[in-house]
Amino acid sequence: MLAVPGPIDAPTSRGPNLLLRDGARPLLAPEDLLDAAQVCAAGDESELLAPELAPEAALLLAAVAHAPATPDELGQRLSWPAERLAASLLELELAELVREERDGRFAATSRARGAAEA
Repeated sequence: MLAVPGPIDAPTSRGPNLLLRDGARPLLAPEDLLDAAQVCAAGDESELLAPELAPEAALLLAAVAHAPATPDELGQRLSWPAERLAASLLELELAELVREERDGRFAATSRARGAAEA
């Protein structure tokens, strides 16, 4: 995801600046857009939509896709210890299939929903 940064005190810059804080790449020049387009075009679409997941991570993804939840709620839902949950959450975050919301709940990303439909 790309975002154009703006002055921190401008109300119209609040959205893009929040996206940048949450991990979007800054769009500062036309080359940034071209680089992002090449990354998308170079990847195999099946790899982008459905990375190979460990069975535990796939179970966790199904639980998160059902309803966003905090790590404590997910641990109770799946009866998993914290270490097992943390490892699977990290795998899903690195694959950009879940993200932590501001309220501490984890939710499936649009990429995860696209992988489920594929």
